[in-house]
Amino acid sequence: MLGGLVVLSNFDLSQLFLAVRSVSIQFLKPGRTGITAETRSSDGQVEEIRQELQSRGEADFRLHAVIRDDSNLVAETEAEYVVRKRESPAPHAPK
Repeated sequence: MLGGLVVLSNFDLSQLFLAVRSVSIQFLKPGRTGITAETRSSDGQVEEIRQELQSRGEADFRLHAVIRDDSNLVAETEAEYVVRKRESPAPHAPK
């Protein structure tokens, strides 16, 4: 899921655990070609996650994504994620 990319690109995954809480998908039309998914996170959203991790040891966040084939919007998703501090670092997590 795309929330993993937000966490991967902004945090040290050896120190965190990420899980998807829920996902809803609205299919709009069939994809006829290869598809791509796009989402956006702001610096403010990343900072909110960082502050919640500092104060509570976990943070919840939501991401909206659009899925397109070569020329059409084919679906939209809304996903809720939770990221938590690990008790001890993961042995082989990417940094």
